[in-house]
Amino acid sequence: MLFSSPLYGVLALAAALFCRMLGVFLVLPVAALLVTDFPGSSPFAAGLVLGGYGITQALMQIPTGILADRWGKKTVLLIALALFAGGSFIAAAGESVYEIIIGRLLQGSGAVAAVSAAWISDIAPAGRRAPAMAAFGAVIALAFVVSLFAAPILAAAYQLNGIFAITGWLGVISFIFVLSLPAPAITRPTANVAATLRTLLANRPLLKIGGGAFILHYALATLFFILPTNLTLALADHWQVYLASFVAALPPAIWLIMRVEKQPHLCLSLAIGSLFIGFVVLLWSTQTIIAVIALFFFFSGFTALEAALPAMAAKAAAAPDRAAAMGVVMTCEFSGVFCGGILAGTLAVFLDGQATIVIICLLLVVWLFTIKEK
Repeated sequence: MLFSSPLYGVLALAAALFCRMLGVFLVLPVAALLVTDFPGSSPFAAGLVLGGYGITQALMQIPTGILADRWGKKTVLLIALALFAGGSFIAAAGESVYEIIIGRLLQGSGAVAAVSAAWISDIAPAGRRAPAMAAFGAVIALAFVVSLFAAPILAAAYQLNGIFAITGWLGVISFIFVLSLPAPAITRPTANVAATLRTLLANRPLLKIGGGAFILHYALATLFFILPTNLTLALADHWQVYLASFVAALPPAIWLIMRVEKQPHLCLSLAIGSLFIGFVVLLWSTQTIIAVIALFFFFSGFTALEAALPAMAAKAAAAPDRAAAMGVVMTCEFSGVFCGGILAGTLAVFLDGQATIVIICLLLVVWLFTIKEK
């Protein structure tokens, strides 16, 4: 039967995840520019609109992962998608920055990434689990890339409220995809919640992956707080900068993704180094040509890492607690988004964007040395 086949399950989950993550990412390239039009706007509020969903995502990833291992992944995923769609429509109706922030926080409470990753890992054949998880990461990276091109065009036509309305309908589409899937078997771990958490927090490889996910998404949120406001192009033309950079970055990113399974330390080091170079270039200037060069290095590293980290996390987790383990990594990831957006907005009040870039460069150096540890 088509709807019960592993291939359909992977494709339907990938499509649901793509729509959901596209809805999240569409806000990133334009929020810092468009939120200034709303009553109550400030740099701090702009940072909260940009990264606020990250804190509720971070708080909910582990609980939803644990509940999914016990209640069933389909049930928990449908609840999370309903929360995401509801938060999106609240933000779409918002007339002040505070109402948008409330909707953004509710968006984040619908945490789906960990549950989706665990479900894909469960239904993929044992010999194909690593490629399936790499595809999971690639879907997130693809949603991010599409958002870079689509967001400026959509924002110019529909403004920020319209962007949130679109994300709401993307959440509805994701809900329909998941609803079409048969519910997977519930593994029901024998350990209690406290024991599960102790096991996960003692998993050193998993924590190292989580730390890397935090730094990667901290850098992502900070980049899109600083860069869009400094580009001299009209908002509707920003996609041209992103497209030129990403197309150039795609070959090295694919090269890294294809080799990360056999040479993980080398590929991760090269990807982190590429991120570092991108931010160092951005320190010089935010002129358009410099932004293209900086984004080339950023996209090369980010795309490779966004695909590699979920696959590495799945390998580091035991099957009965895989959703909870993915929740640990996703908690770190969305905590990075929140901290990046909030700190960038806070520092913007007192300092220029260079201070936040220096912080990112230092974090990347720390990550690089952590990768080299045995």
